[in-house]
Amino acid sequence: MSNKRNHSKFFLTVLVLVLGTTMGFAQTLDRGELTGTVRDETGAALPGATITITHLGSGLTRVVVSSDSGRYRAPLLPVGPYRLEAELAGFARLIREGVV
Repeated sequence: MSNKRNHSKFFLTVLVLVLGTTMGFAQTLDRGELTGTVRDETGAALPGATITITHLGSGLTRVVVSSDSGRYRAPLLPVGPYRLEAELAGFARLIREGVV
């Protein structure tokens, strides 16, 4: 009985160490997110716009599409400056550089 109990304690200790390490690692990542709303010159939201987000340091590119309310979200991005390009048929392409 004592041997079985020792195995249970060992398993629980290993489980706690693994979970603690995983949570600690997640907290050390330097990540952020970019969010915004795509609007026309009158202030109306533009759904379906394609936003291309490029990390200027690494060239990493993420593409997202604006929601019905014109909102977009790109989570888990490396920290640093970005280039954003927004495109939608019938509108001129908008480019913003150095977005942090």
